[in-house]
Amino acid sequence: MKNPPTDFLFSQFTEDWIGFEEELDENLIAYLPQRNEFGDYMFSCNLEDYFSQLVSLFLDRFPNIGRLFGTLVNSHYDNGEFVVDGALRLSGDIKKIEFIVNEANEEQIGAIQVDLVAVEPNLALWIEKIISPKSWQVSISGMSKSYVIWDCPLSGIEVKEDSAKLLINPEMIIEYD
Repeated sequence: MKNPPTDFLFSQFTEDWIGFEEELDENLIAYLPQRNEFGDYMFSCNLEDYFSQLVSLFLDRFPNIGRLFGTLVNSHYDNGEFVVDGALRLSGDIKKIEFIVNEANEEQIGAIQVDLVAVEPNLALWIEKIISPKSWQVSISGMSKSYVIWDCPLSGIEVKEDSAKLLINPEMIIEYD
């Protein structure tokens, strides 16, 4: 399976949804096919490719979190409240994906937590393979590994056999329109 396009995650354009397609920003309309292709890929790829794509999005640049969230999470509004139904995955291998706000600044994301339905013994190996182009260090405590990554929009990744938590480097966050 070839890697999907990701340009829409790094582009500055307005996303004011007025309700009529002809009133949408022209750049947004141009990127909708990319967004759909990326979402389809993340929905149907194997778990290793899912983590590879998710982590690699943060290796050199900081993606638009709102657009990323919209392609990874099934959600809806209920009585004016935003409700997350779960990860968008055909295989059902992800129990939960959570975008966690930064405790110091609630306007920013602090982490992305991905909880798996079952233990995946290769998860740490996949993470090490993905972050290998960067300088990093690992520490092990019991059944978990904590990776510190330098010069990266991810400050680290905490890995257990059934979950991964991507820690966002607050100094490298980009605020998109």
